[in-house]
Amino acid sequence: MKIRATLLLMASVLFINTGIAQETEEEKPSLDNGNLKSQYDYLIEESNDFQEYKVIKKVWVAKFEKNLNDSLEAFAQSKKEAQDLAKSQVQEINQLKAQLAHTKDSLNTVNEEKNSIALLGMPMEKSGYRTVMWSVIGVLVLLLLVFIFRFKSSNSASSLAKSNLNDVEEEFAEYKKRSLEREQKLRRELQDEINKQRGV
Repeated sequence: MKIRATLLLMASVLFINTGIAQETEEEKPSLDNGNLKSQYDYLIEESNDFQEYKVIKKVWVAKFEKNLNDSLEAFAQSKKEAQDLAKSQVQEINQLKAQLAHTKDSLNTVNEEKNSIALLGMPMEKSGYRTVMWSVIGVLVLLLLVFIFRFKSSNSASSLAKSNLNDVEEEFAEYKKRSLEREQKLRRELQDEINKQRGV
């Protein structure tokens, strides 16, 4: 039962890794190189046949399971890094928005005090004050644009990871459904055979 669950898990992750690594034509298929699909194919092709069953060496199953777990861990780490990056980008954008809102409030206050413009308690000409303020706003807007660009790129990476995860989950659900149908068919055939034997 444990081996069956392990094989189901291995088969589901097999689809994750098919697009990640491609084996070269010169490499000989084995459990030590290639992507999970090629390793799975090697496992099936090299295993022995017993009636309608495949007999697979435990060592091979363990090696394939280790490769599968390594791939899962790498995928989980990649997903976590993308999520962490997206969170940090959101925090940076919120900080920039707060800074920009504060700068706009300062500008409104200055506009209300038309005749008395002071910067850090020192009187200043309007043209000089405007130059300083617009420079600050320009830098903040430039920073905001940079961080928005970084957020969008990290967000697209997160969306791609989520999309890949959804695809894998859909493929796994379809695989489970096919496996269940196959198992039910086998049970019916077995029951029919038992019924025939009892009837004879």
